[in-house]
Amino acid sequence: MATVSENALRLIRSHAIDAYQADQFYQQGLSCFGSDQLFAQWLTSSNAYTMGQAPINALSAENGIQYLTDLMYRMQGDNYQP
Repeated sequence: MATVSENALRLIRSHAIDAYQADQFYQQGLSCFGSDQLFAQWLTSSNAYTMGQAPINALSAENGIQYLTDLMYRMQGDNYQP
C-alpha cells in the first residue's frame, strides 16, 4: 500500500490506465483538496465515500478515474471538508 508521504501524482500515474486522464484527475484533486498532501492522504485512506476502501484501489479499473472524478464532484457538492 502507498504511503501518504508519496506524491499524489506519482500514486495516480502508477495505478491509472491512461496517463492523460491521470494528469487531469490530479489537477481536479488539487482543486478539490487544496494540496498534494491532502489529496494523497485521501487517495490512500479508506473512507465512507468509497465503501471503506482506499480510492487509489479504484484507479486501475477501466472506469476508475471517471468514478473517482464523479465522486470528487459529489463530495464538493456536499461541502466535503478533508
